[in-house]
Order: sequence, then structure tokens, then C-alpha cells
Amino acid sequence: MRISRQAARVAVLDPDGSVFLFRYDNEEVGVHWALPGGGLDHGESPREGARRELREETGWTDLEPGPLLCTWEHDFTLPTGVRVRQHEHIHLAHGQHQEPADGLAAAHADDKILHGRWWTPAELADSPDPLWPPQLPALLAAVRGANGAAPDPVALGYVPNAAPPPPEVLWSHGATLAAWSAGQRLPVHNYQVDDAGLHSADVGNGWWSLTWVEGGRAVLYGIDNDYSETIAQDPPVDLLADGPAWLPWEWLTALVHGEESLGFVYWWADGAWGRAPYSDEVPDDGIGSMVPDGDGEVRAVLEALEEDGVDAAELARKGTPEARAAAARTVRRPQLPAGHGEPPGRRVPCDLPEQYAGVLAVALRATAELPRPAPAASPALERLTAWMRANLPWNDGCCLLAASFVDGADPGNLSRADGFHDERGKRLGDEVCGLLGDLRRTDADADTAAGRWMYLRVQITAGADPADPADSDPVTVDRAHDHLPGWWRARYGGYQARPETLAREMASRAPHWRPAWARLLDEDIPGNGAPAELCRPATAPPPAPSPAAPAAPPCGPSR
Repeated sequence: MRISRQAARVAVLDPDGSVFLFRYDNEEVGVHWALPGGGLDHGESPREGARRELREETGWTDLEPGPLLCTWEHDFTLPTGVRVRQHEHIHLAHGQHQEPADGLAAAHADDKILHGRWWTPAELADSPDPLWPPQLPALLAAVRGANGAAPDPVALGYVPNAAPPPPEVLWSHGATLAAWSAGQRLPVHNYQVDDAGLHSADVGNGWWSLTWVEGGRAVLYGIDNDYSETIAQDPPVDLLADGPAWLPWEWLTALVHGEESLGFVYWWADGAWGRAPYSDEVPDDGIGSMVPDGDGEVRAVLEALEEDGVDAAELARKGTPEARAAAARTVRRPQLPAGHGEPPGRRVPCDLPEQYAGVLAVALRATAELPRPAPAASPALERLTAWMRANLPWNDGCCLLAASFVDGADPGNLSRADGFHDERGKRLGDEVCGLLGDLRRTDADADTAAGRWMYLRVQITAGADPADPADSDPVTVDRAHDHLPGWWRARYGGYQARPETLAREMASRAPHWRPAWARLLDEDIPGNGAPAELCRPATAPPPAPSPAAPAAPPCGPSR
């Protein structure tokens, strides 16, 4: 899981409109150019962090970060090897054309900064190397167009490190093939154009489409049935998360909920592609294998036509850049009107049982325990701990048991009897299930309307002197009635939360003992989709454990 990191940078413009950039070499991203800046210290505001970083990296103490230019989010790996999802604020500043101060070589080496230089607007617009963010030329062009004043800040959202070619390139090749296939079906790589845009017709194990949106913007979407690992994730991946307001939201939402699954959705504006952020569980969305990165398909069609006996001279004429461009111009170029913002209450398809469980798990992890009096020590607990001492291993002075309750009516409970599973989803033995069931009933006897715990952790810590009978082993018991505790380490959705078990437990409680997430059980999420806010990828550090579910105490001496 990536670490969430806050950062700030400064776009320093000289009187001629040039901007100063550093050249970095990053383990994950490779060589790229970025503005001076870096991670925020604890308690710093973005503007304070931008000022400090600018002075540390350039030695320029005469500049102050000004208005906010943009925010954006991206992934990279720190020089320490930590993988982060970085949320950046970029501020604007104006200053003289100057070089960084002396004596910064060691600091630059630590940050993997290779060197820095000033870039003219023309150089920036024609950069052969990646820029952070890729939209920087368009953003600074808007500043120059406003005579140096910062326009309204732009929220760029998440920007991927690797992206397909610009839409004009994709359209040029695809429209050429669409024009050729309009007269006769091609041996390979047929395309067609309708009111929604350009569509691949026979790519193979998947498809892709390109739709233009007014204002020179575009949406690219499709699926690779072999490599789109966004499919079947739990919770489901929200392919429209952080999408800009201009997206044709109603059309896209209907597309996402349509009969054909989507593996990727990208949007183009201001010279760069954006997309929803993914978790580390999604190494590939399939766009690289499905969407061509050059004119290889056009050349493949010409070669296939030659093999079919088409006259070589005709193919030579057909394949010139001028003839290709002329063919593409014969294809109409429809566009959709821009949208006006994400619709409220948007839902994400949630077709699989494990996806539904994953959505509930997200909601449970974000919930705190309702205040309850701690159950008193009981013979049921003594019997359970005696069984643990006799049957479980001791590791580093600790004996540990973690279990979740599974109702006998739950479809995932193959035994069809109430029981308890471990974090790997394996049902515990009959004897310990009986002891856990006794404890769960005993704990709830004081107030049955308050419900029973769903997750339990019992830890026995060896006393300081195991040879001294008076030095008893402390027992720590953590119960979770209303939330999914941080110590429950199951990763698969169905092992984190079991919808039917949770529904039956909530039905047995008085209304005021049902946490807020219980309403999700009544919403037919498999049929209507999951709330979009529950389908975002998690980043570390996770929320702190609630007071009712403290972290495990340190273990004592080895037993």
C-alpha cells in the first residue's frame, strides 16, 4: 500500500516568462523535470513548505510563494525506497533570472536531482522529456495570457506516470483505418465512427474507443479481457474517481453501468491524460496492450493487403503520410457536449459478492465503536484462555487468537452452522468455535439489544517470571461490535466483512445500536451499485484504531 504524502512546489517565472526546473532521476518514474519543492514537514501549510523547499533547493531567499496555480496527485518512489501517492500544491512566484546558490550539490544528490536550468515557453512546449505535471506548459501559458497574474487554481486530479499517445495521434491512425474499412472490410484492424466517436471493431481480446468532447478534450475507454486488472477488484474500482467537471458525466455513467465491462477510462485536457487513482492491487489496466502507441496497425493493414494480392503501387500511394491524412479527413469527427460536474449520489457497478463485501469492509473500517461498558471477566473467557494455553503456540512470549463470527445462514458458511473463521477465511475447529460462541453469548447477556461482537482478539502475554505462579499471564481482549478493527488483517473482501452475517446481526439490534453503515445493507448494492466514495483506493497510514480496539500490547519474554 502506498503512503499518502503532502507536498508543495513553486513555479518561478523570470521577467521573460521562463520557468526554472530541476532534472530528477526517480526509481519508479525515471528521468523527468519538476519544479523546486518537496514534502511538507509536520504542521506546515503548503505555502510554508513551498517557501522552505524553494530556499533549501535553490538558495533563493528573496522569493515568496504566491497564489496557488494548481493541485495534482501522482505516484512515485522516494529516494529512501518508500512508495508514495503524493498530493501536491503548486504555487506561483515571479523573480529575477538567477542560478541556484553554491554549496547545494550534496543536498541535490540526496534528492536525486541531476541539475537544473531555465526553460523558455517554446522549450517547455516542445520538451522531449516528461514534465511534472505534464500540464505545466498549458498552465503557464494561461499565466502569461493573464499578464503574469494567476488564473483560478486548477485541480488536475490524479495524473498517471505512463499514458497513451495524445488523442490526435490515436484519431489520425484510427480514422485512417475507419476510412479504408468503409469501402471494404479490411483483413485486420477495422474501425468505425458513430455519434459517440471512434471504435475499434476487431482488436481481438478486447476493444477501445475515443470520444471527443467540446473544447478540444477527449475520453479514451475500453478493456483488455486478459490484462485489465481493474475488473473484479474488491471493493470495485471507480474508473471515474476524481474526474473533471467537463466530463460528459451522464453519458459516461451510463457507459460504465452498461452491458460491456470497462477496464480503463482516461480523459485528455491541457495536453495530458488523467485517470482515476488505482490501488497497488492494480498493476495493469490493459490500456498499454490494447491501445496502439504508433502507426503499427496501419502498417499491418498494408502488409495484410499486400499478402491478399492488392497492387503494390496502389498500396504505396495509399500508405503515404499525405494519403493517410487525406483519408482521415474524410471521416466525420463528432463530439459530445461538456458536462457540468459530477452528479450527486453517483454509484459504481458492484456485481460480484466479494466486491459487495469489500465495499462493506471499507465502511466498517471508517467507523468507530459505539460506547459500551466492557464485559466483565467470565468463566467463558477463562475456559477459552485455558484452551489457548493448551493448544496454541507461543511466539515471542505471546499466545494469540483472532476470530470473526459467521452466521449459519451466511451463503459463504459451508458448514451451515454458526461458527468462527480466522483471517484467511478458514473455519476454526469445533471445540474452539464452541468456546467462542459461549463467550459471545455471555458477553451480550447484560444487554442483548446492543448486539454481539463480530470480531475478537484474545492475547495472552507471558509474565515476567514464568517460574513464579504468582506472576500470572496478563490477558488482553479486544472486541469489535460495530467496526472492522485495524488488527483484523484479512485482505480479501469476503474475509473482512460478510454481508448476510452482518445483516442478521443488525436485524437483532435495537435501532440506536446500529452503526451508520448498516443502511448499506438495505440499498441493494449488487443491483444498484456502490456509493462512489467507498470505492477509492486506500493509502497508508490507516486511520488510528478506535479506543475500543487498541493496538496489541507488547509481548513479554519468550515462553
